[in-house]
Amino acid sequence: MNRAVKEILRYLIMLFAFLIMAAGTVLVVQAGLGAPPWDVFHLALTAYLPLTFGQVIQGIGLLAIIISWLLKVKPGLGTLLNMYFIGLFVDLIIRWGIMPRPEALGLQLLQLAGGTFIFAYGTAMYISLNRGAGPRDSLMVAISRLTGLKLGLVRSLLEIAATISGYLLGGPLGAGTIIFALGMGPSLEGSFLLLNRQRRLLRRRLLAGRKVQG
Repeated sequence: MNRAVKEILRYLIMLFAFLIMAAGTVLVVQAGLGAPPWDVFHLALTAYLPLTFGQVIQGIGLLAIIISWLLKVKPGLGTLLNMYFIGLFVDLIIRWGIMPRPEALGLQLLQLAGGTFIFAYGTAMYISLNRGAGPRDSLMVAISRLTGLKLGLVRSLLEIAATISGYLLGGPLGAGTIIFALGMGPSLEGSFLLLNRQRRLLRRRLLAGRKVQG
């Protein structure tokens, strides 16, 4: 397989990762227990702007990219694609109406947990491609370089600021917001482990296929 074909495949996988992340986002939001931290802010803005949820995600992502660029953190192509396609896929999934809106608490918790893991899995797929940080992560890096603060602290401060701002503007803050924030770390670790196992299994199958052909 030549380099061009491999690169095309990587970007196709990237688009699939964005679709998974968008699906996870919608699942968590429609679980009805509170949106993810940044999405508390995104959803709050939809009440004040003539924009959809996905368009607000795109707009805030673009703003984060511009600020990062001004602070000398240049976006990669993956960063720009992240900004555009996750918002697009979120709107499409909502428009298609394919995600449930459970009313029973048990089903809400199950959907929240599933959505958190699905989002983490898509994130792990995207990170593993190494094609540029997401818009908000680029902003995190830029602020960390500017202030000298640790990346983890900057991430936490940004998410707290987005959550509080969103809540004050009427965004859906709830127990699900906290569960998502606390569950993302373990879910991301589990997703990387799962991806690594899937890669090893695929390599074994490819090697086995070559031996059969030989």
